[in-house]
Amino acid sequence: MLLADTILTSKLKFMKNTIIGAQGLMSKNVLLPLLSKFGKIIKIDKHSSKKEWRQAWTADVIWLSIPREAIPRVLKNIKLRPSQLVVDICSIKRNIATIIHKTGACHLSLHPLQGPFVPLKFQKWAIIQSKQNILAKKITLLLKNRGVSLVRSKSEDDHDFMMSMVLSLPELFTVVMDLLLKNLELLHNQKPLQVSSLLAWSSPAFNTLIHFYLHSINSSPVWLRKELILQKKCDFYQRFKKL
Repeated sequence: MLLADTILTSKLKFMKNTIIGAQGLMSKNVLLPLLSKFGKIIKIDKHSSKKEWRQAWTADVIWLSIPREAIPRVLKNIKLRPSQLVVDICSIKRNIATIIHKTGACHLSLHPLQGPFVPLKFQKWAIIQSKQNILAKKITLLLKNRGVSLVRSKSEDDHDFMMSMVLSLPELFTVVMDLLLKNLELLHNQKPLQVSSLLAWSSPAFNTLIHFYLHSINSSPVWLRKELILQKKCDFYQRFKKL
């Protein structure tokens, strides 16, 4: 490790962090293990008191582990120092930088691509660094030292385009499959098929297809499916819940 990296790492233990959304899976499984050895952590959730919220805004680094649509409300009328850093880990950015920059703080935009159930050393994170300061360098170095692979994106729009490709296409495919099943059922005057029936009759090729289909539905939270496929909720999701 370079001397400069060593100095940065040694200073991490003096960094105070706030995690907003501390009860979520990303916070519990990813952020807390990442930050547990480096300074005080203020945990904030929807039940936190006004006093806890006031303390939260004094942290060196404020992590937003909450849905994208909640951020304008959470940061409304919040004023921070240029020396502070706000880190978002949202899956979809939609110009979140504009909202965060109004606080006066610097902003580091991250996205843990593998979600909350993959160990840190096997994680891959997207990074959009819009206004760099020393805290952003510390966080980036910490991620690298913990074995996290970084995929750099030049802008929020670029990030959202790539996520629309790798997330939306599988999600949209489930919509196509759902419509196909529904039309075939209507055409042949059949009752809606359950997944258990499809699996029982499955050939090897169809077995691969249907398991991909189930994995696509099971691996995405409902809010993200709605975000990616224009608020359409697949009927097949209801079939899957019956398994």
